[in-house]
Amino acid sequence: MFAAAALAFVAFGTAMLIGIRLDPERAPMAVYYLSMTCRCPWHNMQKAMMYIGQGQQWSIHAIPGPFRYRVLVPWLAGQLPFAAETSLSAITYASLAVTYLMVLLSARRLGVGAGASVCGLALAYAFEPNLFNYYHPFLVDGFGLMVVAMMLYALTIDSFWTFAIFGVCGVFAREATLLLLPVWCARGVKRGVALTAMASLALFIERSVLVGPPDTIDPMMILMRRVHNPLDMVITILPTWSWAFAVLAIGIILLPAKTFRTIGPMSLGVLVTALFSFLLATDVMRLFGVLIPVVAIAAAGLITVLAERRQRLLLTLLVGLVVLQFCVSGGTRLSPDPDALARSVRPVWLGMTWALAAAFMVRRELTDGIRQKFGLPPGAFTAP
Repeated sequence: MFAAAALAFVAFGTAMLIGIRLDPERAPMAVYYLSMTCRCPWHNMQKAMMYIGQGQQWSIHAIPGPFRYRVLVPWLAGQLPFAAETSLSAITYASLAVTYLMVLLSARRLGVGAGASVCGLALAYAFEPNLFNYYHPFLVDGFGLMVVAMMLYALTIDSFWTFAIFGVCGVFAREATLLLLPVWCARGVKRGVALTAMASLALFIERSVLVGPPDTIDPMMILMRRVHNPLDMVITILPTWSWAFAVLAIGIILLPAKTFRTIGPMSLGVLVTALFSFLLATDVMRLFGVLIPVVAIAAAGLITVLAERRQRLLLTLLVGLVVLQFCVSGGTRLSPDPDALARSVRPVWLGMTWALAAAFMVRRELTDGIRQKFGLPPGAFTAP
């Protein structure tokens, strides 16, 4: 059932692409990954040839940082008997299918019902950080999402070696994966620290060997711009998951204590990873895509409690909100002008209002959840 659901989500996403020409130039980084896949100055585009001197052969050392360090996905794509665009797209869409499957299996292992798991994933699916991957399949973010989902599943089944293998391999797809490796410290501090140290050493060696042009952007310049405009940081981050941030917070609190011991550290890990990446890079939507697994499971937890409380009206309104969110997410083409629709109906305010109403209806469960998570005494929220 879960495999069919995962394939259905990907099939629906790729069906949206019918009649759309996916242009690598729309994603600034795609040219470099395509060049690394075909091992050539891809289509002789200016970006792909920028660091290749007259008469010189193509070399990975001609790819600017940080893209030349992300060797795993282009190498895998290069083994496929297709054109570079097709190979990278195939890996992205296959990775998304595995991501959805692992999220559903993780939710089930954590005690969430099958129906609620699929509904929670549908909520996360409707937001731009997920849909971004369908319209930019020439990047490595889809594979990076699969790594995060596999690491989450490894946590749920207490498999250190699964966590370690995917985590270390993921570092060579997206270096931000390194920040997720300490999450295993929630299971065992020594192994978590050793794994992080080993992956850090491997990344250091790779960067020492793959010398070449500097990064296309200056991370320190972006960092200074971010820290000097904290309000702008909030304004920039909020549109990524919009009202799903509220669903994430409520859903995590509602999860049972045993489930929270797994999803809590992973939620903290992906949030730190997204925020750290945000401080040093500019593509905000894709950077916050790492939250997809925890948003889906938290949403499933909230849906479970609402179903147990027989809050049919709230659940019906949630379905409408998810459909609306899907319509206003850029590029879905379900609306001729998603931005105009978003300005007219304000889905963020509708979603926040729904989340407040849901929190009020499950306030007793929220109170119990906060007590459990923070070890507060039974009368902590009771007036004297």
